[in-house]
Amino acid sequence: MESSSESESSDSSTDVEASLFVTRAKNLVTAGRYGEAFAMYGYILASLPSLKHVLFPNYINCTKLLHSALIKENRLDDSLQCLNEFLKMDPGNEEILCLYGSCLSNLGKLNDGFKYFFDALQTNPSSTLVKNSLMTLSISLIDRWHFKMLNDRGRNMAYKSAISNIHDIETLKVLDIGAGSGLLSLYAMEAGAANIFAVEASPIFCSIAKNLLESYCNGDISDISVIQKHSSNLIVGDDLPERVDIIITEIFDVALFGEKCFPTLKYCSENLIKPTGRIIPSGAILYFSLFESLPISNMLNFSNRYICNVYFPNIVFGVSSQTATYESLDLSSQFWEVKWLTKPKRLLSFDFNDYLSYSDSSFLEKKSVSTIIEQPGVLSGGIAMWFDLRLDDSNTISSNSCCWTSAVFPFNYENGVRVNKNDNITLEYHFDDTISEISLKISSINNEKIISDYMLYCNETYLIKLLNSEPIIKSLSNRFISSDKYDFAVCVLNGFSLIPFILMNIGIAKVFIVFHSALSSSTQSLFDYILLQNKLHGKIIVTELSSIPRNSQRVLFYYDFFSSEGHFHDNSFSNFIECRNQLSQIGPLMVVPDVITVYGQLIESDQLYSNTCVISDANTCTKGVMERVNFLQSSHYQDIHVPSLKYNSLSEPRILFELHCQDDLLEPAHSNVDFYIIRSGSMHALLYWMNVDLGNNVCFSTKEHFNLSALIFHHVANLDVNWKLSLSFHLNDGVLSYEKM
Repeated sequence: MESSSESESSDSSTDVEASLFVTRAKNLVTAGRYGEAFAMYGYILASLPSLKHVLFPNYINCTKLLHSALIKENRLDDSLQCLNEFLKMDPGNEEILCLYGSCLSNLGKLNDGFKYFFDALQTNPSSTLVKNSLMTLSISLIDRWHFKMLNDRGRNMAYKSAISNIHDIETLKVLDIGAGSGLLSLYAMEAGAANIFAVEASPIFCSIAKNLLESYCNGDISDISVIQKHSSNLIVGDDLPERVDIIITEIFDVALFGEKCFPTLKYCSENLIKPTGRIIPSGAILYFSLFESLPISNMLNFSNRYICNVYFPNIVFGVSSQTATYESLDLSSQFWEVKWLTKPKRLLSFDFNDYLSYSDSSFLEKKSVSTIIEQPGVLSGGIAMWFDLRLDDSNTISSNSCCWTSAVFPFNYENGVRVNKNDNITLEYHFDDTISEISLKISSINNEKIISDYMLYCNETYLIKLLNSEPIIKSLSNRFISSDKYDFAVCVLNGFSLIPFILMNIGIAKVFIVFHSALSSSTQSLFDYILLQNKLHGKIIVTELSSIPRNSQRVLFYYDFFSSEGHFHDNSFSNFIECRNQLSQIGPLMVVPDVITVYGQLIESDQLYSNTCVISDANTCTKGVMERVNFLQSSHYQDIHVPSLKYNSLSEPRILFELHCQDDLLEPAHSNVDFYIIRSGSMHALLYWMNVDLGNNVCFSTKEHFNLSALIFHHVANLDVNWKLSLSFHLNDGVLSYEKM
């Protein structure tokens, strides 16, 4: 038996040894040898768990330092391994869970990253760090229409009513397809259903749905299954004990078919539902109408002409002639200046409970439908399509009056065709092979066939709007009119731009283009066509920055900072400085733009706010949804079409930042701004835009030529006239954020 003195001697020896290891670990951290220090702390804590409460702050700090060092070296996998070792010792540490989630997100594993953020939130629901991390991630993961849908009280009430009308629901097995946040499953539970299967492919929404349904049952969901899977992969016997009695779903987009509702319901009817089963909704009716609208025409169609002595062909919004493409637009907005040329007409109808119809091969055939012009005008807007969704005999939703709005198909020919009252218009429509997309276009007018002129497709509306905007083209041309003294130009671009063609037009012999990221397939085809038709290969050259010639003294450097969605490109400032530093080795640079001024304005907009969070549980027609979904609300909102936005200005525009592109350090760390309230209202967001000084007294505003972005205030304040509100803004590599002073 060990004596007391021997035991004390052993403990003393261990303490001394531990103290030496701790000192050595601290010295390694001071020396910047974080990997060795991390390993030593891990060894000490594994050997002497009793020291955990003393050493853990040091271990956390060392882990964070090692993580930062590895990230700077772009060693993401090594960083994950380091964080994983830490989590083995402390699985619930919110800081490290957030770092792990960020690391996975940076590797493109957004859903996996979300899981770690969500685990961190369960550990500490009040953590500001976790909530901010989730808000940042939600920009990439959560489509804004999901919040808009949850706030659509009329739609939600209709679904709740239809589900509550199901007779003997407490005895039936219910399958919720595309469950999302679990709202329809919750309606089924409230109606008395005891056996529910909620199926959702997204791990994010699976977590939310499970959390929401557990809260209703006080944690007991033994009779409810939340399954992370695509419904077309469900198998009776594996995922479901038997075929179900009821299917409830809302897997429809503005054109009804875009979320693959037809193939999904076909699979369910053949494999998952009983022959006597029932689907809610029970069916849908599609309608269409033709309209005139110059603003929409300028966004969806471009008629061939020369711009800066470069020929541009006919362009129509879309991906290809074989792919259906449409825009989702609220045609009730006065901005669009819509003039309806025809009355609404039924295109086709579906009975989702007629299981034989899913095997009807005639769906794949091209069909025609005719309509009569009621008002004379010009076919210069598009074809609007919407639907009535019949939930049951008592409840119907019209997509025109709820969260879906209308699907707008562009006209498929050059220029607007004038039509007269009583003209007969024939349209052709057909589905793709999977009946997931519908194509709709005019085939004849008064029995005279419409022949589409040769045209190219572009799925970026900002580019079509730009080509149709003569004022901005003229302004850009004026800026570079005296720039022919340069040997060549370098344009660093995020997408298609007129700048290279303008520079060619004023006499610069060669223009090198470096793209931030790859062009979309349709934009690449358009770009290649223009170079080929205008014989510009060898004059406009797409290359890498490292391949730019080094034998010149005079270089014009144009950098594209902005996204068409109204914000700075990701990492735009650091990338700009890197490009400028590399090119400055060639010789003196003329940098364009010269100065960028960022403006901000406080606004009140229920329309905007309802797309970023659940405003109240009254909108969802139940309880608990707002609390369990709003942690995903985004602090940034992009691609805002301001002319069609309903909002009130609460302040005058204020300058947030002034950025000088010639400076060594492009962006200031922060700025403090005072806003003086000119109108009482709820402060929902800060709308922001950039005024760009190109030099030579030429300026343009992103507010006039692009869509805009906004910062969303999630703690809404009611402001009164003459109040002063002080906010502190930060601009970190182009990402704008704020905090109250």
